[in-house]
Amino acid sequence: MLLLDVFKAFAQAPPTDTLITGLINSIYLERVNPAAKFYYLDEKGENLGLDKYDIDHYTFIEDKELLKNVPIDELIAATKLDTTSINWSRYHLIKARCVLKPPVRYSYSVKMTKVMPFNTPDSTMQGLRNKSIIAFRVKQPLSDRQFNKATEKAIERYEKETPIEDKNFYSFSKPAFSKNRQYALIALNGSGSGCLYIFKLTDGHWVKVYKFRCWVV
Repeated sequence: MLLLDVFKAFAQAPPTDTLITGLINSIYLERVNPAAKFYYLDEKGENLGLDKYDIDHYTFIEDKELLKNVPIDELIAATKLDTTSINWSRYHLIKARCVLKPPVRYSYSVKMTKVMPFNTPDSTMQGLRNKSIIAFRVKQPLSDRQFNKATEKAIERYEKETPIEDKNFYSFSKPAFSKNRQYALIALNGSGSGCLYIFKLTDGHWVKVYKFRCWVV
């Protein structure tokens, strides 16, 4: 057996699987709407591949005290030691529906609107909706004020009619662990936003220590 095969086998061993499953099931609500009956998760969890610059550049001076006991170097090294991705469908994740492609409707795309003639068939309107386009019919040309008002109403109606589960598509990176398995570094991303997180295993529960390098569309 090649050394790489040994490493992969070790990485997929039951203790690691249990650790990762427990982590995700403890922290997924950091991003997922708790009202959702389930959530769509990108089946592939990419390796973070961080370096020290990624930590230092986004860590403010006043947070140094907060992070003094966190083994940052170990977490960074872990992202480099194991460069493989992870398949979330192999893990027993609460409420997760692992998919290869995102659903057609999710929140950061719902701002796309399209004005259609009043006699546009329902099938055409539904086809646009399936492409995450909020289309609405008008009987006559609209002034700028009327157009803005009609657009706002169309978006409000779309948001109200679209289930919570269809509004977001999530992607979680492969977590990196410290040597003692007490700290984890992971990226949790939702539709249009995300952050890097550091968690600590305390009394059997993963507790958030730090959140940084956040982004939003």
